[in-house]
Amino acid sequence: MSRFLTAAAMVALVLAGCDSTGSGGSDSVALSGRVTDDASSKSVGPISGAAVAAASVGASGSTSALSGSTTTSADGRFSFDASSTTQAVVVTATKASFRARALIEAGAAASGRTTTAPMTAETDTEAGVFIAGRQRGSVASVADAVLFVDADAAADVAAGSETEANLAAALEASLRAESRATSDEGGDEEEVQQERARSHAALRVSLDASASTSASQRAGEAFQEAYANALISAQTSASAAARVAQARSQATVRFSANLSSRARVSAERNARILAAIATGRAVEASFQARGAAQARITALQAARGTLVQALRLSATQAAQTAAEAQYNATVQAQLVAETGLTTVQVSAALGATAQARVAFLAARQAAATGDAVASAARAYFSAARSNADQQTSTALVAEVVVLIGLSGSAG
Repeated sequence: MSRFLTAAAMVALVLAGCDSTGSGGSDSVALSGRVTDDASSKSVGPISGAAVAAASVGASGSTSALSGSTTTSADGRFSFDASSTTQAVVVTATKASFRARALIEAGAAASGRTTTAPMTAETDTEAGVFIAGRQRGSVASVADAVLFVDADAAADVAAGSETEANLAAALEASLRAESRATSDEGGDEEEVQQERARSHAALRVSLDASASTSASQRAGEAFQEAYANALISAQTSASAAARVAQARSQATVRFSANLSSRARVSAERNARILAAIATGRAVEASFQARGAAQARITALQAARGTLVQALRLSATQAAQTAAEAQYNATVQAQLVAETGLTTVQVSAALGATAQARVAFLAARQAAATGDAVASAARAYFSAARSNADQQTSTALVAEVVVLIGLSGSAG
């Protein structure tokens, strides 16, 4: 199903996106938020006296001004009534040479009261990437753009070493891979988008309420988890979700290769976190299906948490690959303990996936689209499982080594 939600589905998101039933009537929506200047050369602080207005963003990236405007108060806050819309909205604050933007997901500005995330350089780049993507026919939603852009990518855009258009193109390719893989696995793509819109609505509210950097960080991490859970819950199985997430991650690796160094690491970090959450959940589900003891499941959950945290802190591809290797080693040790096979036997099963992995890497390098990467990943999973089954008669081992077989496939 198309990643663009139907009009009916958009309207269904209103309850999730609106923060209350405030003063906005059926023809208007009450928008509020705050504007900060977090440029690297200045201290983070509120921007007073900035002009604030809003516009809807159409499918082609064109913007249409919504009625209503205001200026920020001394603490950088604003609140005004704007004409309602079911489309995504970009709220813009300007003062002299200063500009900041923030996105509101489709359906959330249909009525009621809606709060933006605090406007920063990062939210400004998120808006730019979302609009640039729409202008090139992207399937990206607001939540997709917000997940993809982090402070590192925004800093490179601000420095002129990267462009919003290039980031939008890389995001688009990764989403095409996810869409194709979801379709191949029989997942519900509309459910994914609905849940991700809800997760972004929750993020906006949490960030606005955050009184510290650590609180904002926790809100961002909760959004990452919710974004991943939206994918997982809409697939036919945990293993299917892992395969979809890995297809997206591998497409990100392929199509972020020409980004600036920091933006590339940023893009791969976010994609690898998504894949780590989904793959970890799938590994745990496989052990649970075998009847593994809770202590073993808990150990695997802890290993997943360690991996995700290490990826969040990573500043290089090498650090990301090392974190994945450590997780894989833990999983292999748990396979040995659970099945009674030797370390050599489990390693041999993993080694049996190598030929399929080599073929996948060649296909990924040659891929011109995200769809092509997804097709190559599907071929890998099929061939790798066949080879692993020939190496071991233990189904748990065959299933799990195939799931972790693409970890670290960067560069």
